Amino acid sequence: QQRPKTSFCLGRCCVGRFMPSWDSALQEAVDRIDPWVPTTSTTEASAPTPNEDDEDVHWYRLSLEEAFFLLHCLRCLELRDLGSTQECPALSSRDCWSRFLRLQPTFLKTYVCYQHFRAEGYIVKSGIYYGCTHVLYKSHPTVNHSEYCVLAILQDRDKVADKVDADDVAKEEDFVPYEDLQSLVRVSVNVKKKLVLLYVFCPPAGEGPD
Repeated sequence: QQRPKTSFCLGRCCVGRFMPSWDSALQEAVDRIDPWVPTTSTTEASAPTPNEDDEDVHWYRLSLEEAFFLLHCLRCLELRDLGSTQECPALSSRDCWSRFLRLQPTFLKTYVCYQHFRAEGYIVKSGIYYGCTHVLYKSHPTVNHSEYCVLAILQDRDKVADKVDADDVAKEEDFVPYEDLQSLVRVSVNVKKKLVLLYVFCPPAGEGPD
């Protein structure tokens, strides 16, 4: 849930996806957190209800990569588990990292891919429509089409297991079969995009951050 100024910033930075008030997924999400008890008050309150006439409330859906980027890198987002306790404390980056890995076993490589290209100045969006990890825009998607399809490939999965629970990391090969690569190349050419392969390496235990 975002106020107009925040909504404007998310739109300009191309983070998240705007959700109209009639979206069934939005209504389902709101129903799951109702009733909601805020931390700053001892009185019970209901979760805000999507309303087409309310121009002061905008709803956005963030991907796990976008949410973690705003939380960990930009430090402009708080995440709370409204289904755990009535206090609903803000989750730390470490808590969110562990939860996101359980929710999405490919999160390690997809987030590394997202943060890397965000730092390079690209607007990064899901590449699910093209069979890749992400697509990259040099400017806002309303101005130009994406120019690159990115396929992230996680390397040295055994080293990754030293840093996180191996069961939380997707079991996948550290290479792309030739047939799959050829198919992705053909798709990229047909949609007038260039294919980028991003190899994600995890440093050995004892090197780099935890």
